[in-house]
Amino acid sequence: MLRKVFLSIGAIALAVSMAVYPPSVATSAPLPGDSCLLIVAPEWAGSGVPVGTHKVVTAAHVAAEVDPPFLMGHGFNGFTTILFITRISEECDLALLSSVEDLVPVELSPVPAERGQPVIVVGSAARVLNAYRRGYVAQVDAEGHLILDVMVRPGDSGGAVLSLDGKLLGITVAVYTGALGAGYGVAEPVSEVARLMSLEENAR
Repeated sequence: MLRKVFLSIGAIALAVSMAVYPPSVATSAPLPGDSCLLIVAPEWAGSGVPVGTHKVVTAAHVAAEVDPPFLMGHGFNGFTTILFITRISEECDLALLSSVEDLVPVELSPVPAERGQPVIVVGSAARVLNAYRRGYVAQVDAEGHLILDVMVRPGDSGGAVLSLDGKLLGITVAVYTGALGAGYGVAEPVSEVARLMSLEENAR
């Protein structure tokens, strides 16, 4: 077991132990339509995942300090929607956005991800829509964060971590650096996504 330290894209910094799994490879596995949006702010870009007809979840640091408090979301075939910030989590690096246009949501996984589970990571690195890679969950830490053997890059923040059947397991929020090299992914678990959505529903 090797000690790995990862660096947050936003405010997260953790130290974890990881087992080494086979390297991530490109995949042609089918994915839900528009499982990830390109989110554009005035000075940066990230990713977001439709989790309801008018709801998108992203990393909190993608939505942070935006003035005015809305972003643009872009999908395939020229799809564009305005996204308003509705809730930013105080416990983790997640934010919930409201979409003006209808979306096709990704289904939340009813069970958490497990160590060794194969996953598909979807993001918008370099502003490329729904760029995806296949890999594994290398570790689930004590706080439930998913440590992935999949390389992530700026622009992937807020993107989806999917099971092979297309269900949402987590949201990419950070990268780490260590003996395997920089760029591997860290994700908030689907339980945090569900909790944030529940808080928003109960606040109405």
